[in-house]
Amino acid sequence: MLLTDISVVRAAHIVLASASMTRANIINDVIRANARIVPVGLPETIDISGYAPLQLVEELSKQKAIRGFAKCVPAFAAKHAQPPSLIIGAETAVVLDGKVLDKPKSTDDARRMLRALSDAGTHAVLTGVSLAYGDDKPGAYAMHTFTEVTSVAFRKLTDDEIEEYVATGEPMASKGAYSIKGFGSSIVTGITGDYQNVLGFPVARFVQEVDTGRLASWVAAAALKEGLPVGAPKAKGDTLVSAIECQDVDECGMPSD
Repeated sequence: MLLTDISVVRAAHIVLASASMTRANIINDVIRANARIVPVGLPETIDISGYAPLQLVEELSKQKAIRGFAKCVPAFAAKHAQPPSLIIGAETAVVLDGKVLDKPKSTDDARRMLRALSDAGTHAVLTGVSLAYGDDKPGAYAMHTFTEVTSVAFRKLTDDEIEEYVATGEPMASKGAYSIKGFGSSIVTGITGDYQNVLGFPVARFVQEVDTGRLASWVAAAALKEGLPVGAPKAKGDTLVSAIECQDVDECGMPSD
């Protein structure tokens, strides 16, 4: 995706199926996509046993995209007479020695995770991203999924440093027992890969993977159905210009900001 494609992404009214404001801020502040935010919950009945970390983040990102798509179909159909343009689902995991480190269940659990990460020196952060594009058939979608991997290096921590960090409370709310946005940044010595991926959304990879051609087709179809003028692309790489403006209120009932 080139910067000239940003207007197409905005006009397509894409939706992030997530309650994470960090992901929303990355998408909307970094590339100014004006994505709508539609939180979706995953049922506890989803069987994720036996999944390898990469398979896990991809499967959960797919489930989020599928549920977000289903949630938005009625509102998009009513407003645009067609399915949603693009629903984004994402899932991030901190992985050490092939095992996923979720949020700690106790302070002892947080200490254990931090000690293990410190002793290992490096670990991986994986984010699976699923892009569900609306299809011509009612309720149908085309799914594209990818995973970005970033390597994170920790410095050696003393027991006192671990105790002080756990006492801040930050580890208890963070996968892997650390937050790179907060005090956790003081124990990270290096990153190989996308920093935004560690935060929860690999925006650089998304820019490469998103199908702006599909989004442009959606914008054109919506404009025609709403009786709005559409400027046809003049040359390869030119932006499809539409009179559709991003709305102040999300089609799915959520504020766009």
